[in-house]
Amino acid sequence: MDETADLHRLSDLIGTAPRLARSASVSAGRRTVTRTEQREPILTPAELRELPMGRAVLFPSGTPAVLTQPVPWRDGPHATEVRAALVGAA
Repeated sequence: MDETADLHRLSDLIGTAPRLARSASVSAGRRTVTRTEQREPILTPAELRELPMGRAVLFPSGTPAVLTQPVPWRDGPHATEVRAALVGAA
């Protein structure tokens, strides 16, 4: 997938995650540390584009997106049964 608009839409659908940001300052000899929560994309459009071959993002209904590594049926544990069913259906 290489279309920029599509990658942005997918990134938006995947959503964001909180990230804790800290900053420190010194004033009048006192050090102050401030912590803020920021939201950032779980997967940016660039990261989506660079997913390795054999990886996929699954969007199951009603649940968050999932990064997965699909197994082709011919390599799965039920390959013999699937192959037999396909031959029987022909």
